[in-house]
Amino acid sequence: MKIGNMKYLFPLILILPLMSGCAIIPPFVSYISTGASIASYVTTGKGTSDHLISAMYDEDCALHRVISEEDICVEYPEVVEHADDFDTLQKQAWAEGE
Repeated sequence: MKIGNMKYLFPLILILPLMSGCAIIPPFVSYISTGASIASYVTTGKGTSDHLISAMYDEDCALHRVISEEDICVEYPEVVEHADDFDTLQKQAWAEGE
C-alpha cells in the first residue's frame, strides 16, 4: 500500500489521532498504551497500531516501512505445511531421546 492510496489513507486518518494520544484520555491509560506498544514492538517488531492496521486489512502492515519508501502493507507470505517433514523430525527426536 502506498501512502498516496486514498482507499487506505482515509481510514488511517480517522484512527491515527486515537492511536497517537491526541485524544483526551487519562494519563494512566496513555502509560498503559505506551507500555503495550513497547512490549509489542520488542516481541514482534511491530507496534500495536501496526497490528490493528494489519487486522483491518488482513495484510502484514508496518508504518515504519514508509521511512524506507516501501509499501506499508504487504500480503502475508503463503504458509506451506510439510507434514512429511514434521513426521520425519518427530521420529528423529524420539530416536535421539532413547
